[in-house]
Amino acid sequence: MRPDVPTPTLPPGYRMRPLRAADTPLTARLHRELLGNGLFPSLGTAFVARWHRTFLDTPAALGLAVVHDGRLVAFLLASLDQRLYLHHTLRRHRRALLWRGALGLLARPHVLVRFLRTRVPSYARHLLPRRLGGRGPDGGAASDEGPPVERRVRVAVLHAVVTVPLARGHGCARELVSTLVAAARAARADHLALVTDTTDPALGLPAAGAAAMYEKMGWVRTGVRRHRDGRWVAEYRYELAGDAGDRQEGVERQA
Repeated sequence: MRPDVPTPTLPPGYRMRPLRAADTPLTARLHRELLGNGLFPSLGTAFVARWHRTFLDTPAALGLAVVHDGRLVAFLLASLDQRLYLHHTLRRHRRALLWRGALGLLARPHVLVRFLRTRVPSYARHLLPRRLGGRGPDGGAASDEGPPVERRVRVAVLHAVVTVPLARGHGCARELVSTLVAAARAARADHLALVTDTTDPALGLPAAGAAAMYEKMGWVRTGVRRHRDGRWVAEYRYELAGDAGDRQEGVERQA
């Protein structure tokens, strides 16, 4: 664990540790089985395992695991600075992701059709090699001249939290998310963001499942929208900067 992040509190027999490359075949399988919505899980276990590895070799990201009796029972994947994480991923993992993604699409024609219909322009802009054109790694102009530029907003993103069914109810997901909040604050992120599945807002149902946990921990729902895959998703935000971060920390202690 990072020295500037508090030690998590878990029940006896449970322990949190950094995620390792050797864990990724298992985390990829669990991700597909227990959190299978979206394009990435549909591309196959090999692609998901390679994607999980992008969180392990940069200080701009965080991978955590919870183990019980030596077995991995929960994990979390997040960026501590989404823009720098994406820059790192494109620079070091783009070819491997493109290769495994292409194999996954070719092996699954129905996924390929959906990908061509909904995602080609967006993924082409981000994944295909391009000239840098004088842009810095954070997306700003790389120039030593001109007036100083206002500090950009640093956004940390929670990409995935997965707990195996037998370990649910022991606070694993809650402790993983709490550790992420502390790590993001230590990394000077301004806020955390996430997207999770929800019900059709027209039904008027209260938050349930993961969404209910986030709200109890002080995350604020900022919107509900129809995903391009057709499912409803809710967007959440957790403020970290300045007084807002202090208020959210107080909410978390009371939860």
